[in-house]
Amino acid sequence: MVFALLFSLTRGVWLAYLVVLGVLGLVKGGKGLVVVGGCTVFLALVLLNAGSWVHSRMNEVFNFAVNQNRHQIWQANIDMIKERPLFGWGYGNYKQFREPYYARYPAADTHAHAHNNFLQVWVDSGLVGLLAFLFLLWRILGSGWQAYHSLPVEEEPLRSLTLGGTLSLVGFLLGGLTQYNFGDAEVVIVFWTMTGILMRVSEWTREESQRISTPEVRLAAVAASKDH
Repeated sequence: MVFALLFSLTRGVWLAYLVVLGVLGLVKGGKGLVVVGGCTVFLALVLLNAGSWVHSRMNEVFNFAVNQNRHQIWQANIDMIKERPLFGWGYGNYKQFREPYYARYPAADTHAHAHNNFLQVWVDSGLVGLLAFLFLLWRILGSGWQAYHSLPVEEEPLRSLTLGGTLSLVGFLLGGLTQYNFGDAEVVIVFWTMTGILMRVSEWTREESQRISTPEVRLAAVAASKDH
């Protein structure tokens, strides 16, 4: 992942990766914090020793003039939302209606999309669609988190895969604060693949919990403990 980040100049991806590393350290605790801290230091050293173009992108994070284009893109989409806040402009209609709103903001360097997952969904489907989208994400992340806690420590590597998959979706959504990665087929297919894996693990943990809670299994467990 560190190697891959050197070939990405998308600052939202850098931020998302660092946040996910931090959350991972908090979840794992103890040695996990030490490992995550070491990874963060290593990543920082790699980026500092990268080429001048990488350094330039890092410095642009704190440069309002450079980031004005992104700010104006967001403002144009906020204006579109104000016009149709509840039900939006409809999926597939963005190109048809966007130009008058972008015309107000000449610094917006691209009109392709809102450069933010949540703004784009709000523009396309309104507040109703945005709330449905947020509820879907909440259910996906909640199912992954619950599945991770339901799995016993001995269930490796499935337990780590579940935690990693859940945090990867968190990183995807964090990156989506500055990019419309939900509209990029090559990227979002990974999101849905991880979602499918998490849903299957969540279903399996529920099935196992129900199986263990049946009277026959409980009696067998009691008998086995008495034998020991």
